[in-house]
Amino acid sequence: MENLVLIKADELHQIIESSVKKALLDHDQSKAKQEHPKLYTINQVAHRLHMAHASITKLVKSGVIKTTKTGRISEEALNEFLATQ
Repeated sequence: MENLVLIKADELHQIIESSVKKALLDHDQSKAKQEHPKLYTINQVAHRLHMAHASITKLVKSGVIKTTKTGRISEEALNEFLATQ
């Protein structure tokens, strides 16, 4: 037995739009991982997040924001931090 699902046009549009946005985001993230990651200094992150340099430094020292061996913050680490906020 087949089921027939009725949906309003605007709901269908929203479903398709959100699916396409998610697919594009997944694609962009996958592509970014394959390329060299974008790295930021603590000053750049502080400016981008409108936070004090000392606050970002504390977050880095406490391990909340991960850094590379050289002390840079990757785009991925910054996104992970923002996702928890």
